[in-house]
Amino acid sequence: MTLFGQYSYEYQLISDQNVSNGKTKKNAVIENLKLSVTFRDNILYIFSYLLYGRENNLTEEQHTSLETLYQFLKKKMVYMYNLLPILPKLDITDKNQQTRIVLLSLIKNLPFYIQCTAKYLANEIEWNRIDLNTLLKSTKSETFDYLADIDLNTLSTNRIRNEEMIGYDENSNITQKALGPVFVKLIYNLQTKKLSLSQELFGLILINLPNLSEDPVLEENVRYLYDLTRNNIIDSNDWDSIRKNSIDNDAYTLVFSILTKILNSNVQMVVKDSTSYVYHHLKIITIPTYLDSNLKYMHHLLEKDIDIGLLLSAVIPQEFDEDTIRMKDRLLTYFIRNYRNEDITKILKGFNKFAYNDPLDLLLAFLTRLINRVLSSPNTNSVQQLASALLSAIFMKKYSRIFTPFVSPEIDVLILLESVQISDVDQVLQSTVDSIKLELISKPKLSVLLSTLIPTEKEKCETPKQCLVNTFQQVSKLQNNISLTLTTKIQNIAYILKTTSQPQQLKESRTIQYSIKPVDVNLYLNRDRKNPIAVTIKTDNMYTNNVPSGSINGVSYVWNLDKYVDKTGPAVQNELQVETVGWETGIATEIDFTEPKMVSPMIDQMHITEIKIPKLKVTLSKVNQPKFTQKHITEHEPRERISNRPLTLKPSLTLISDVPSLGTYYPTQKPRKMQPRYSTFIPTDRVVDDSNIIEEYINIPSSKIIYDSIEKKVHSENVVSSAIVLPPSIETDQPLRVYLFNSNVPIATTSDDYNTMEPEVVLPDIKELLKPPDIDKFMQSSDSPIVTQVLQPLSIIFGKNYIKKILKNVNIKHYPTNIALLSAILKEAITYPEVTQNSQLTNVINQYIVSIEYVSPTILLPVIVSSKKLLSDIIYSTFNPDDLTQGTISENPPDESLPDSITVPLVNPKILLESINPSNPYVDLLPTLEKGDILAKTIQPIRMIFTFKKIAEILGPDFQPLVYPNKITLLITLLHKLQKSKIIQANVKLKSAIDSYLQAFELPSISIQVSEDRFVNMKSETTGQWLPELTSLISALPTPETDTETTMMEEIEQYLDDPTLLEKLNIAKPPVTMSRGELLHKIIRISLSGTINIDKSVLKAFRYYKDKVEFIDLGALPIMWMWVETYVFKAEVQVGDMIQKTVNFDQLSYKEKLAYNDVITYLAQNPNLLQDNEDFDFEKYKTQGKFVKGLFTYLLMKSEINNKIKKNIKMILSHVTEIGAGAVAMPNLFGF
Repeated sequence: MTLFGQYSYEYQLISDQNVSNGKTKKNAVIENLKLSVTFRDNILYIFSYLLYGRENNLTEEQHTSLETLYQFLKKKMVYMYNLLPILPKLDITDKNQQTRIVLLSLIKNLPFYIQCTAKYLANEIEWNRIDLNTLLKSTKSETFDYLADIDLNTLSTNRIRNEEMIGYDENSNITQKALGPVFVKLIYNLQTKKLSLSQELFGLILINLPNLSEDPVLEENVRYLYDLTRNNIIDSNDWDSIRKNSIDNDAYTLVFSILTKILNSNVQMVVKDSTSYVYHHLKIITIPTYLDSNLKYMHHLLEKDIDIGLLLSAVIPQEFDEDTIRMKDRLLTYFIRNYRNEDITKILKGFNKFAYNDPLDLLLAFLTRLINRVLSSPNTNSVQQLASALLSAIFMKKYSRIFTPFVSPEIDVLILLESVQISDVDQVLQSTVDSIKLELISKPKLSVLLSTLIPTEKEKCETPKQCLVNTFQQVSKLQNNISLTLTTKIQNIAYILKTTSQPQQLKESRTIQYSIKPVDVNLYLNRDRKNPIAVTIKTDNMYTNNVPSGSINGVSYVWNLDKYVDKTGPAVQNELQVETVGWETGIATEIDFTEPKMVSPMIDQMHITEIKIPKLKVTLSKVNQPKFTQKHITEHEPRERISNRPLTLKPSLTLISDVPSLGTYYPTQKPRKMQPRYSTFIPTDRVVDDSNIIEEYINIPSSKIIYDSIEKKVHSENVVSSAIVLPPSIETDQPLRVYLFNSNVPIATTSDDYNTMEPEVVLPDIKELLKPPDIDKFMQSSDSPIVTQVLQPLSIIFGKNYIKKILKNVNIKHYPTNIALLSAILKEAITYPEVTQNSQLTNVINQYIVSIEYVSPTILLPVIVSSKKLLSDIIYSTFNPDDLTQGTISENPPDESLPDSITVPLVNPKILLESINPSNPYVDLLPTLEKGDILAKTIQPIRMIFTFKKIAEILGPDFQPLVYPNKITLLITLLHKLQKSKIIQANVKLKSAIDSYLQAFELPSISIQVSEDRFVNMKSETTGQWLPELTSLISALPTPETDTETTMMEEIEQYLDDPTLLEKLNIAKPPVTMSRGELLHKIIRISLSGTINIDKSVLKAFRYYKDKVEFIDLGALPIMWMWVETYVFKAEVQVGDMIQKTVNFDQLSYKEKLAYNDVITYLAQNPNLLQDNEDFDFEKYKTQGKFVKGLFTYLLMKSEINNKIKKNIKMILSHVTEIGAGAVAMPNLFGF
């Protein structure tokens, strides 16, 4: 049995016995496509050898031309299928003639601007300026054949043209642009059920999709999936379930649909790993315009074979962390001692070693191939784990070395998780990591979501594990999107990785020392401290005898392992003899971990306590920048104490400068009740004056308590952040469904599960509506019913150019968005007799007009405000009614009035998404301007009628403002009703003011474009959501008439005042159309079902009111909604300072002083105890004394703290005072 048979697949791939469904008849098109892939591979192999495999003596023009063609082929931007007829012409021996035929045939498939490149090279060959017979002369190990692995007898050239189809719509044009006409017809046959999706066809689509990213890991994984599917390796039953109901609109949707199904199928994990990477990294990007060559280095690496020793020698301590170095050494040792030449040959079969002009890319590709193609077994699992961990680190290095201040978006969570796939990791940790990985692979969208938490700052993402910890620590931000089980697992992994990140040697050694390179000298405080504690760390000697040197008998490692047969193993050089680090100036002060010598128990305690003990003050010498030298550092015995001062000297605790975040606070207090207007909170970091810093021996740094994931109902300044804020039940990429009720309270939603007998008007999604219009293909890509209900009938009436005919008197360029043009078409169309004589069509058009007039200001305008990042409470709409392209919306009015333009102040539409103020529905609808503001007069006439009395006079007493879902719907509906009122129409000034105010909302909402990228950015910036304001449901209960009822009502209100209540009751977010009575009745019913434990008093109240919920009057009102924002803010708790002030050191006994110093030292060396404190109730303690007592009590319950420290804590706990300094109030931990 061979160790390497990926090829457990290697043997299957050369067999035809596993053909899916038992079919043996070959599909001519499929076979031709396979030949085209092989043909491209052969061209790439030859071109890459000429470029990177040898000294070629090509001129700069020749080399650049060849590399340009090579890049086009490598990125799969050349259509190969119609080149197959030239294959028989290549059955000759002359390399010059062969290559010239290839170049001339490529010309017709190249972009116009690159065709001259192929023609230039063909001419160079014809004029004998390039001699390919010499350059491509066969060697002992290499032959260069354009027809390698191509059987000309299987070629069907007569049907090539017949199997092609030109794109006929948007989706087929996508396929044609990506893959070519032959795939247009294949996918057309899939759609029409003339062809079933085989593994071979899927693999061919995947392998031919352009890969412009120059990502070797992606290319290797695509190649691996192609090799599997080309030979039908996936079990036929599994494949039948995978291909069933696949989405095949175009090539990309088909591929991602199948990839998603593979991730949720029963295929092997190695297949899922590759599939997952392809899913997350396959994309379309622009072609790089730069050229980068590492020929000199690649030549040495590939001169005979892949020199893996030389390749891995770039993984050095100065560039990578200790884990990565150890993984590299282990992997190299394993290959040298255990691998046979034939095993490696199987792994590298089909591997194009010349394809990469960057050594790092070559290493990434090799490691990926190793992981994918090593047969899983107990003997080889360690190899895969080592390679996975090494791949993760090198992948990070590839994208971190790019000169940019940000972490590359190519880094994702699954790549980071690979860094934990190493055999010496705790098995509990490994099993948890594996379960997280499996869930993320099966739910790729969840993986994408989690990857959005990866820090953007490079210093937080320098190594995979560090990056993973910093990512996982933010998982609470996604609590609404990730299950509690997965969240708990992720938090556990973050905790374990963080608490075990310190080297194990710290627990085993008293004094520790560097070799090879210094590690982080700030293990106990923070790497960013200005005055770091200098410590010396010894390296892990566990692998000293297993780490091979850079050569064996002066010969570098190469993959030709024959030279190592019969060798017992590499000569090993002691780690401590390699180049090490010396300090140029200063002394690295050691931290003495030796336990203090305790006084003999035979000594009388009274004698001990009578000893007068001075206060300790030990300073650290300042450590200067290390200088690399050739000196050897040898181990030495630990020095004696650095000071003769007593151990009971009290350490100074006043240093507060640049301290790490040692306290992470997850508050449990409920968000405060929402008021019509909200109090302001702006998170800030405390600035500490460090001008009088005292150098000292040890301290407990101040604890920056980070309040994470606080749900707070934000006020207008937060609601109008740059993140997108939409009404409840609205998504940007789903069709808008509008229901026009007889009650004149329209409902807009993107949910398709709303049950009503009322007819719906369906508009395209928000993204589509705000795109620029294409007159020639207007709305053709949309599947909205408006196309069949309105646009197609209009095209029948007016002909093909119906838009220009309907808008014949208007400049169409004045309509910058789809919705602007659509609105103009509809309003103009109903003026034509040809339309009005069709009453049904006229009725439908009127419904769409009303829907657009409702949707535009209430839904689209908040999106536009988000896209323009308008944050102020008041915004200004400037518009020209006759030219929509001149409309603007901004935070400030224009400096100069524009001709024919009007400027109107508005309340920021995001604020108007809030629920209506029940006490005065009209008070918040208009902006409040400063006294004397010239624009105040534009809204003053409207303000005068926005009262209960005036509205009742104009619209009648039946108008009910509280039935509307939010302020903006009330405002827009109210303006429309007033506009139609006879009283208003009789008042020219008032009507003009209302008309202008409506236009100020409507015109910018349809005239400002929002790009696809801006939608993506806004979505990623969103940190809040709308939630029902549950305490408002009390209005659906009858007014209490007795003290008992009042008490029960208060119990219910307190119970409802819990933002997590619906989650606890497993109640989905209610639809925007649900009434207060309906939701309250549902809450009461489920609460009484016994699914959760609730207080007896609440149960009693619910039993009393379960049949008294009202569904009319106030109970019929829509649910009030509140915007709940999740954000992080920081405050500091000076833990060390508090302990010093609340514990009088001078009054402690001798043993208590020893205990005090032990506790202080322990806390300084174990900052994670203060950092991972989700279960510590910070806000419970109102004074410093109570806080310190609470902290000590909390630490006594921590299982990871040893009994000795707990005993010491108990000794000093009683000495914490609650008077004096102990009575000082704690800082406001909430910050609001």
